[in-house]
Amino acid sequence: MWGGPVPDPVIAISKILGGLLKEDGTIDIPGFYKNVRKLTARERARLRTLPFNEKSFRTDGGLVTGLKLNGEKQYTVYERLWTRPALTVIALEASPIRGSSNQIVDSARARVSVRIVPNQDADKMLKLLVRRLAANPPWGVQVTVKPLGAVPWWTTNPEGPAFEAAARALQKGYGRKAVFIGAGGTIGFVEPFARELGGAPALLLGVEDPICNAHSENESLCLDDWYKGMKSAVYLYEELSRCPR
Repeated sequence: MWGGPVPDPVIAISKILGGLLKEDGTIDIPGFYKNVRKLTARERARLRTLPFNEKSFRTDGGLVTGLKLNGEKQYTVYERLWTRPALTVIALEASPIRGSSNQIVDSARARVSVRIVPNQDADKMLKLLVRRLAANPPWGVQVTVKPLGAVPWWTTNPEGPAFEAAARALQKGYGRKAVFIGAGGTIGFVEPFARELGGAPALLLGVEDPICNAHSENESLCLDDWYKGMKSAVYLYEELSRCPR
């Protein structure tokens, strides 16, 4: 009855969302990479000491056979994973498959998540994203963008007495040497806490592995890791008590 001349909102939003990334997976928002801080030689060297097995990485990530890794090819997977900006569509709604009929739905909506990194201004990056989403919509469809908030980036240099104490404690708890890695996720309260405490470094201990499926409906934790994590926490307080004031 209407198919053909009447634009499909789902295809329209798919075009908008697809336009946010280039073919290689880099973010296609003008000015987005302008202020991204480059890694220091020391930071890059620290990452390169970490072992990487692409087969294990693909298995842990649930990647199907033949799926290519995205992102800036001049950076390692760890650099792309922990130190470079990223953009993901974390929700997409139009009409549920169950109960759907042969009709053009009147609207579609999505939720977009962006990871920012050191030297990017959160509010400015949000404005760039909003502007990009609303620019030149296909077929003149009406686009409404509702910003849900922007959280500043946070990073720390894992060096000094507290981090040395943590490394010793974890080695005692787990029976093997600990390493420091990055994380691309957002814990919004860390940066304000560190700032209010005069820029004190925050020590974050992640007791998990890829199969934990953090934040998913089947999130879990290996009991052996949990027990070793508790032992490490006890050792950590002991080690911190011996740190120089």
